[in-house]
Amino acid sequence: MDIYGFVQRFYESVKTEKAVIGKSLFGREIYAIKLGDGAPVGIAQYALHGREYITAKLAAAQFERGGVIGCVWLLPLANPDGCLLSQTGITSAPKERKEEMLALNGERGEDFSLWKANGRGVDLNVNFPARWGTGAKNVRFAGAENYIGAKPFSEPETQAVKNLCEKINFDLAIAFHTQGKEIYWQFQNFAPPEAEEIGNIFENVSGYLLADVPFSSSFAG
Repeated sequence: MDIYGFVQRFYESVKTEKAVIGKSLFGREIYAIKLGDGAPVGIAQYALHGREYITAKLAAAQFERGGVIGCVWLLPLANPDGCLLSQTGITSAPKERKEEMLALNGERGEDFSLWKANGRGVDLNVNFPARWGTGAKNVRFAGAENYIGAKPFSEPETQAVKNLCEKINFDLAIAFHTQGKEIYWQFQNFAPPEAEEIGNIFENVSGYLLADVPFSSSFAG
């Protein structure tokens, strides 16, 4: 089963509060699932990069484990189009977009296994407004990775996340990625004072190291 089908089944099976918060560029639903109740209220985002689709299964596993204090809204598959491109290849793209997608993938041709972007070739991780377009790896042309988009929140996937954050006043935000074995707790002093303390808790329970990210490295991921 592909990762989108897996998340659909996960979404349909849960009995807690849940919502479709938007649709991807190719029209696939973006799901949010609530775990727990009360305060504090957190948001956990998974699979924002296409090639990191395995984190969607982490969302399901964490939901099954439960045990949260307060509640957290899980976004198990924030980039369904990119994840399917990485997992299953060009067959997941609409017929009318296939030639365009192959061109965006460049010399990799039909090998989309390393694809990070969404269906427009925008790297969603750098489509948010925090120091938008100033990262060392940022590019201004569409492709498999690092393209910032035409403007912050130019993509339906990041718009969906933005709209949810404006609707719910979250106390905590977590984004799960797949490489580095590190925990990044702040970016250019945007983080609140509690962020490092929370990061230390994650470090203690995960075995991953708490790390600062130099601005020059960007958050292209």
